[in-house]
Amino acid sequence: RILRGRVNREMQRIQMQVDDLLSRHASEQEALESQLRSPGIAPQAAAQLQSDLEALRQRHTTEWEAFQGKLASVTAGAGAGAVAKVAASPFAGAGLRIALGGLSAVLAQGVVHPIETTKVRLQNESGTAKKYHNLFRGARVILQEEGLSRGLFKGFAAGALREASYSSLRFGLYVPIKESLVGPDGRQPLWVKFTAGALAAAIGSAIANPTDLLKARMQADT
Repeated sequence: RILRGRVNREMQRIQMQVDDLLSRHASEQEALESQLRSPGIAPQAAAQLQSDLEALRQRHTTEWEAFQGKLASVTAGAGAGAVAKVAASPFAGAGLRIALGGLSAVLAQGVVHPIETTKVRLQNESGTAKKYHNLFRGARVILQEEGLSRGLFKGFAAGALREASYSSLRFGLYVPIKESLVGPDGRQPLWVKFTAGALAAAIGSAIANPTDLLKARMQADT
């Protein structure tokens, strides 16, 4: 669709140039022929005008052939591009995007997981006898009482699995879905980007929701 829009714009531009060329050729030729038809024109001047007219016609032919070559080039490029477009669907390369998106999200989860664990404990803390109080004291208490792997990083396996499914699909499917929604003119209005992001996130969330629930339960378990 994007390719077709570009080809159409290029064809319109060439057509405008052709119309301008034909109009200019007609006016130039009419001017010379009008001078040739003038009564009482000297033979030497008539010969010069005839020579100028032949040179003008030759230049017109050369310019017209150049436009025909440009038009053929655009048409051939459109055909080759269409074949490539059919061979490469919008979802081509989605696998690499999904893999890289998932990997980066898992690494990020490894950095923020202790903070998330402390946050869940603070949110679940109730009553007057509070143990965690704030982020820093909560992290220290969890580390002292439960350790690093069984405390601050509790539920990390579920969190990594969630990111490997949810975030990988969210990042990996956004571009293919967006390209599938683009119109023939190649424009990408806000609603296209919004819809692509919402669909990609919805697909990832629907698949990863069990792992998200499991992560939260494990983090809250004391």
